[in-house]
Amino acid sequence: MTQSSDFYTDKIFGSSSEVDSFQSTAVQSAYPKRFYAGYDPAIAEPSPVTGWYDMANFNSPKGLPPLSELLPLTKEFWESHLTSTQEPKAVQNGQIVTYTPPPLPLKDRAQSTLQRIMSQASALTAMGEVFGPETRQCAQKLRAIINGVDTTSTTLPSVPNDLTT
Repeated sequence: MTQSSDFYTDKIFGSSSEVDSFQSTAVQSAYPKRFYAGYDPAIAEPSPVTGWYDMANFNSPKGLPPLSELLPLTKEFWESHLTSTQEPKAVQNGQIVTYTPPPLPLKDRAQSTLQRIMSQASALTAMGEVFGPETRQCAQKLRAIINGVDTTSTTLPSVPNDLTT
């Protein structure tokens, strides 16, 4: 995705004098294009977009990512990005693509699920209830995944809707 060399003069927002005053800043010297997607090129592609940058909004390059971590975008892409649904995006082969993050590891999902179950223990106790056998079995299976005892499961056990069962 390339841009014309006079991209900073293309008006999208603000007055043309705002854009014209921007042309002489240090930001334009450091960033020759106006619109960028930030990403980490050290991550295997597709590399998630970490930020969207309209350089006309910055007075100084201080705190901005290095140019090597930015993908220049066209004015057309930028305008469509602003009005489209905000699905996760990534950089792949120099292009912006829709990104589907990988699922969390099973161990992490098991930990989160067990924490959700355990957070309800005090409420049950306050009402004179206890976890039922299905819930206790589910918690045991989750602990086995978390502790590395169960290395064959690929899915989490089902959590009962009623924790007293």
